[in-house]
Amino acid sequence: MERSIGSMGSEYTRFRVDPEAVPLLAKLDWNSIARRVFIDPAGGLVALMTPSSKHERYAWGTGRLMDAMDRAGTPVVALGSTRWRRPEDPENTGAVRRRLAELDALIGRPVPREAGGPDP
Repeated sequence: MERSIGSMGSEYTRFRVDPEAVPLLAKLDWNSIARRVFIDPAGGLVALMTPSSKHERYAWGTGRLMDAMDRAGTPVVALGSTRWRRPEDPENTGAVRRRLAELDALIGRPVPREAGGPDP
């Protein structure tokens, strides 16, 4: 088990389990253990994050800034703690970048080709 403190004081704990044991982890009440949980089903990595008060203040302030931009007419999409799936990640993990492309199209931004947009 590895523990560390992030730059804003948030606590991180990482450990590994056998990938075959990952389905058993779904039975745990992760909300009673940590605020944020990341489980890599292919590699068996479990990462727990407990945000610090500084982290929460920055997140809150960023949310208020996004709200103000929205009220001012700037298109915004709240993605919060979204973790994007990399091409090498297993299915059903993280968010699909194509979904972000759908959001871009919804608010009128050009969609990059690698995210499913048109060829130049």
